[in-house]
This record gives sequence, C-alpha cells and structure tokens, in this order.
Amino acid sequence: MKVVKFGGSCLDIIQDIGAMIDLKNTLIVPGGGCFADNIRAFAANTFVTDEVAHKMAIFAMNQYGIYLSMCLNIPCVESVDEHGTGVLLPYNLLNDYDPFPYSWEVTSDSIAIFVSFLTKQKSLRLIKRNTTMIIGQDKIKEISLRNLKGVEQDIVDDYFITCMEKYNIECELYNANNLEYLKDTWNEGNYDIKITCG
Repeated sequence: MKVVKFGGSCLDIIQDIGAMIDLKNTLIVPGGGCFADNIRAFAANTFVTDEVAHKMAIFAMNQYGIYLSMCLNIPCVESVDEHGTGVLLPYNLLNDYDPFPYSWEVTSDSIAIFVSFLTKQKSLRLIKRNTTMIIGQDKIKEISLRNLKGVEQDIVDDYFITCMEKYNIECELYNANNLEYLKDTWNEGNYDIKITCG
C-alpha cells in the first residue's frame, strides 16, 4: 500500500489526475481545500474554541474526501486497517487518536504524515499545485528535514516538520500544474521535491 495526499488546490482537476496516474492499492488522504477555508473564515468571525475549529476543519477533509470518491470512483473508508484502494474520511479516526495540537498550524499535510505512520509506511506522496522551493537562486530537488527548518516556505504546513521528526516519514511532492508532466514524473517516481528525515 502507498499513502497519497491530494491537495485541496487540485479540486478542479481531480478527475484528470485520476485518469492519468495509477492509484491501485493506494490510501488517499484528502486535503481540506475550500471546505477547510470556509471553516477558517467562520472561526475568524465567530466565537469558537480552538478544539472545535480544529475538529470542524478535519471534518471538512471528510467533505473533500466524499467528493474525491465520486470523481475517482474509489470507495470511502474510515479505517486504515482496510486493504485495497480507498479515500480516507479521517474525522472518526483522528477523533479517536487526537494526536495533534488544536491549531491552524496543523493541516491535512501533517495529518497525512500521521496516516502514513499508522499504516506503517516509510514515505508519503503529496500531490499539490505548489511544489517549487527556491533557496538563493537554486531550485531545490531534495532537502533534509534539518535544512528545511531554516527555510521560509508555503509548500507544507507549519507542523509538518514536527510530524516528520516524530514519525520518521519521508515525503515526496509531485506538481499537478501540468498534467502530462505529473503523469511522467509520477510513473517514473521522479518527484519535484523530496524531504528526507536526515
């Protein structure tokens, strides 16, 4: 099994992605996308505790997951123990484990790391629209966790490094801006960026 996280920014091209890449024996972790953005806006304008906002944002991942299931014709699952291909609806699972601080620093990126840990995977694949990291004048292809700590970036969430350290999961990011490019890089395992645990 492999664990793949679909970023919320890919919502409008989900069917195209599904038609181009092999998702057999894959547990798909949904992003939050516009569904989580709605919760963030709601929490900013309404009194709601950090715990409740956190849980509402995770429930937003369920909404995106249901949409992913329809677009990809892949069943929804709520357990990491199920085998085969499925779209994880993570709310009940995370409500049971409750492994994260109640903070907007935690998004579906960090949650996908935790899911990888639960499924005993050593790596995670993320499909996103933004995978470009520039340090100085160099486009980065591979970076260690140690070096990532000193980099300002908006590719993964602020809690992601903590999760990688805690669960020892490496991460490969694939860019979905160009679908033919995604197909080629995915099939070849030629990620845009790899974040190693070193």
